[in-house]
Amino acid sequence: MKGRKSLFIIFVALCAVIGVASSLTSTFSLHGLAQTTPVTAKQKRLGIEIRLAKPMLIPAARQGRVLEAFLRVENKDVRADAEPFSAIKVGATEAGDKIEVTVSGLSGDIAAVKSCKDWWRLKESPVASFLVSEDEEITVSQLSHLGSNFKSGKLTFKAVLLPQEMLMEGGGVCGCARCDSSNLYCCPNSGECLGCGVCGSVCCKPH
Repeated sequence: MKGRKSLFIIFVALCAVIGVASSLTSTFSLHGLAQTTPVTAKQKRLGIEIRLAKPMLIPAARQGRVLEAFLRVENKDVRADAEPFSAIKVGATEAGDKIEVTVSGLSGDIAAVKSCKDWWRLKESPVASFLVSEDEEITVSQLSHLGSNFKSGKLTFKAVLLPQEMLMEGGGVCGCARCDSSNLYCCPNSGECLGCGVCGSVCCKPH
């Protein structure tokens, strides 16, 4: 009788231990999913790498915004019969799992430009728009002989995943541009122009 009672007590104890272990395993698994899956999803974000003499990386803006990069054209290097643009504007915004990119030429005196409003007052000539997927590279055939600021005198860009350090910079819904693959980050507030080293200027505005 005592032997049966001891076996029963041991059986109950084993059941309790197994139950606790199963509960802990389930808790840890759920905790792991909660910590990893959402973070990975949030961290994936695309941007446009513009092939300048010093490369420029701009993120695709979110939530109804567009991040615009203003790239000065060195007119002293431009061929005489080329389009007389003072600057090229490249805008990037998220479009699902792609990036909507718009390209325009700007004409006028840019010597005194200090703000986004100054850029927006210039005469704008739309050139082209693109819907670009990750790793897709575009050369804007309508633009050439843009001077030494542009690699090979052409406007070329590629859709890429933003590096982790750029995601950490934040910068709101427009994010932060980066010049020359260095630590020079340019994070414009909405409607505010911000110089981005030798690469150009960036503005954030409603799309």
